[in-house]
Amino acid sequence: MLKGLTLSPCVLLCAGVFGLTAAETAAPAAEASETAASETAAAETAAAEAAPPGPPGKAEGVTFLPLTVTSEEEGLGKQVRSMLRAKAKRLGAVVYDPHSVRDLLAGRTFSLQTPPEALARLGRDSFHADVVVVGRVAGREPYQIRLLAVYTDTPEAPGIFRRTYRAANHHLIPVEVAGAVYDILGLPKPKDPLQMLRQDPQVARRWKEAPNLVKNPGFEKADPDGTGPAHWQKVEPQMAWTANPDGPGKVIRYEMNRGTAITYGLDFYSDWIPIQAGATYRFACRYKTLGPTPKIFLKGYHPFPAQHGYPAQRRETYRRQVHPKGGKGEWHTVTADFIPSATRPEHTPTFLKVDLYAYWPAGVIYWDDVVLKKVRDAPTPKDTTAGDDADDTRSGAAAFPGDPGCHGLLAIRDSRRAVLTAARGAVPKTGYRAQRGGLGRPPRRSSRVPRFARQTVLLVWPGRFLRLRSGQACPAGRTPIDKQSVAPGAPGASKAAP
Repeated sequence: MLKGLTLSPCVLLCAGVFGLTAAETAAPAAEASETAASETAAAETAAAEAAPPGPPGKAEGVTFLPLTVTSEEEGLGKQVRSMLRAKAKRLGAVVYDPHSVRDLLAGRTFSLQTPPEALARLGRDSFHADVVVVGRVAGREPYQIRLLAVYTDTPEAPGIFRRTYRAANHHLIPVEVAGAVYDILGLPKPKDPLQMLRQDPQVARRWKEAPNLVKNPGFEKADPDGTGPAHWQKVEPQMAWTANPDGPGKVIRYEMNRGTAITYGLDFYSDWIPIQAGATYRFACRYKTLGPTPKIFLKGYHPFPAQHGYPAQRRETYRRQVHPKGGKGEWHTVTADFIPSATRPEHTPTFLKVDLYAYWPAGVIYWDDVVLKKVRDAPTPKDTTAGDDADDTRSGAAAFPGDPGCHGLLAIRDSRRAVLTAARGAVPKTGYRAQRGGLGRPPRRSSRVPRFARQTVLLVWPGRFLRLRSGQACPAGRTPIDKQSVAPGAPGASKAAP
């Protein structure tokens, strides 16, 4: 008798009548059991394959495509779309040049009512995108940010992400949008991206010994007219420069009414603080709220020269948001580490202002003891005159658009990726120029070779995107070649246009 196998009395009786052994009797039952198990496993596999795809759980290498975001407030939808793109890019996702996307869409618009299957097909077939996002911003302070994300792995039954985020005012929209990108990609939201600095003894030493870059951090010194603290902005209505109700010294007090709290809130800015590009800073301050919600904005500025009729000025190119979590009625200290940076390296901030902000609900909040210190120097720039650049010149079509297989394309580069687009008539930073007339005419090449090593390169021609890695050549039959525009005998002249 087989262990663990129970035979019914009927089976045993039949075995006795027909002279069957126990093994011969058990075999059909065992086969039936194996068949059932096999069918169950197959059913489970089929169910898993039929399940719609979900968030990728990573950002690096994921192609993120935000399309139309509409809004009741003019221009706000475009801002939210730019925020989605910028946050995904900072996390390591692949994003496309928005002007090229617009040209490729040729006036087509999308909304929350667009069928997810249509969005998935568009994202997969036209952009090779992994995630497609559309949305709408409804209301006016508070705002409702409604987003629909579609995962394109299976366009016939795409995975769908729908969620509504709420922001009390303009200042909080970037916070909600950043959180939405983490949710769409299936990433955990970081509590402190620079938490590793807490265990660095050199950082701890510099935090203790380095000078405070904030002038008049405790609001003790008066400005020339004696109406507010020196090296800070002027005191405005619903603010007061007053004695600390819980100890010695001075503090800044907000006493916001309901109208201010529910709309713009109150800000109090420090004076200009020079900073070093690429260095790591630590911020801290003390606060006590009896109702309002505190926020701190660390805003970086880059000096721009006079241009287009506008005078030279410092413009905001970086913003770090700090969200205190302390309860009401007690003094709390909030700390944050950050590295001021910008999406475009030439706009890296070199000045900073501290913005002490509070909003809904109405009531009183106190601020004191503002500290900003440099706790780590900027890394030493690497020598880029040799090495990778030399390798790039031999990488073929994916390394630079000098290859005839990629002519007529415009190279746009940032600090993370190189992107080739079909934009017309613009002059890129890399030294290559797209000829007027678009594809089919070889570009001019300058002596400057862009560094594309270890970068993702996107090749664009009408209706198609192709993503390559450096060192790969354009696949046969997929290079945007016009035979008539290539000189006889030139490399690639014999290739056929797609």
